[in-house]
Amino acid sequence: MAEESVENRNLAEHPTFSMETISEYPDQYETYLNDHLPFRSLMITANSAIDYYAFHTSSNKDTVLGKDGWLFYNGDATMAIYKGQRLYSEEQLATMAANVQRTSDNLARQGTKYVVMICPEKERIYPEYMPDYYGEPAALNQLDQVVN
Repeated sequence: MAEESVENRNLAEHPTFSMETISEYPDQYETYLNDHLPFRSLMITANSAIDYYAFHTSSNKDTVLGKDGWLFYNGDATMAIYKGQRLYSEEQLATMAANVQRTSDNLARQGTKYVVMICPEKERIYPEYMPDYYGEPAALNQLDQVVN
């Protein structure tokens, strides 16, 4: 019985061997074999549990382990934003403001109220659970720039 994939992607299909695809076949077959390895999902789960509980790390490069079991997203330069290392330029802020104003004006002409909701990042709401090596959140950040 085949193991059900819990990944949000299509698994590699069995490659077809031919003289036209001979150079790509080994890599394609390795990808297929890796995707269809017996007990793959179970091994991934076990590896993640060992990393988390034994080594207090994450097997996912986009995850930061915080204090008291908290997990924080680390993709899309989230931690650089948290530390104030990525700020918007005045030109970017002006473009955002113009887009919001244009959208608001267009909707107002149609009799629709336009509401913008700006949500803070989890790291800013719960900085006490961030790992100490990230320090305190920066005083100036993208959220404050947009709100101002």
